[in-house]
Parts: sequence; C-alpha cells; structure tokens
Amino acid sequence: NQRVLVTLNGHPLRRGLLPRADGSRYLLFGQLVCRRLGLRVGDTLRVTLAPDPNPDQVDLPEELAEGLEAWPEAAAGFARLTPGRQRGIAYRVDSAKRAETRLQRAMQELEQLARMG
Repeated sequence: NQRVLVTLNGHPLRRGLLPRADGSRYLLFGQLVCRRLGLRVGDTLRVTLAPDPNPDQVDLPEELAEGLEAWPEAAAGFARLTPGRQRGIAYRVDSAKRAETRLQRAMQELEQLARMG
C-alpha cells in the first residue's frame, strides 16, 4: 500500500491507498473513523492527500503507548513487527468504544508482545 497523509474535513489521518484490479487506488474509511468524525452517508467531504513522509510511523492509542513505555519486553516485541502488524495492533486497541475495553485489549496485546520480546 502507498501510504498517504489524508485530511478529512480538517482532521489529519494516516492511510494506505488500496489497489484495484485496474491499477487505480482508493481510500477506505471504516465505521470507527466515520463515527469519530461525525460523518454520515451523503455528507460532502473536504479531502486532501499528500505522500506520507514517514510511511512506517504508527499512531498509537494512549493505552498502548504507555504500556510499551512501561514494559521494555513488550516494546522489544513490538519493535520486531512490521509497520503493518503494528498498525493492526494499534487499531485493535483503538477501535474499542469503552475505555475499559481499550485497556483490556492493550494489556492482552502487551502480554503477547512481551512473550515475543
């Protein structure tokens, strides 16, 4: 995936342009993004795109970032993963609606990462 910086109605996001069979590319915004930005079907969007100068950068939810900082073994395991796998873990934690669920998911991921470290 070609990584891009997207501004969606003024909100910055990092995304990958997904390929189509015909060679064109598209962006996908799931329910989580739409819900957080208050988007509804039929809304008009202002979108800007630019190449991501740091395509391997992963935006971490607070629960995961704090856990990695406090747990060196988990941080070592996380560092061994590809950026795509890191994004997947970050998304799993960040996609939880409730704070308790986010924390629980972060702990599950950190425990697995520590075993890898």
